[in-house]
Amino acid sequence: MDIISALWLGIIQGLTEFLPVSSTAHLIIFSKLLNIKSVPIAFDVLLHLATVIAVIIYFFKDILQILTQKKKMIPLIIIASIPACVIGFYFNKTIELLFKASYWVGIFLICNSIILYLSTLFPNGKKQLNNMTTKDALFIGIFQSLAIIPGISRSGITVTAAFAKGIEKNSAAKFSFLLSIPVILGATFMKITDISALEWTSALAGFISAFITALLAIKTFMILIKSKGFKFFALYCLIAGILFILILSIY
Repeated sequence: MDIISALWLGIIQGLTEFLPVSSTAHLIIFSKLLNIKSVPIAFDVLLHLATVIAVIIYFFKDILQILTQKKKMIPLIIIASIPACVIGFYFNKTIELLFKASYWVGIFLICNSIILYLSTLFPNGKKQLNNMTTKDALFIGIFQSLAIIPGISRSGITVTAAFAKGIEKNSAAKFSFLLSIPVILGATFMKITDISALEWTSALAGFISAFITALLAIKTFMILIKSKGFKFFALYCLIAGILFILILSIY
């Protein structure tokens, strides 16, 4: 992969990882537009690592509070991370096949649009992070595990699940971002040997561009979730999914 393609894919990853539109689906789609035959799974994981570092920096104060004052959150994050880790470990090969089955990406993007639309039907809850229960965390974690499927947005489905449990918008967004840390770091650990085999200049270009754009996407997400909701993104995913299926059918 050349540096320009790596930069573009990094930008796409950073922008779409935390907006509820499925970063993995967009990497697959744009790799085809950029005429990249296949995006190595290790490169995809590296870009995710860049975005999780952006999360740690953006929410550093919240993370520090959790480690020092709000230690109740630590077991909740662990519990919510278990379903995705289990599915990722046992169904790793099946998931990799879905990455190659481009037609399904369009179908799952349409499914994602339905999930995002459902999020708009829930009233703003009153439950804060401090009031979350083990059942809340497990419920959100189970839905997060579905985001391993390319086309399903992790941020979108976890926030929707949090809304369903009556969690307030800002708290739902924060928990979703904090929950991304162990899951992405776990995926990185599983593929660490593959990452070391990547061509370093392209890998670095993708990493830096993903990191910078991820910071911008997080800030945008935190603004949008308080006001606009996900209706626009639901429509976007519906149109993108349909167009992707039609393009594949033609070509």
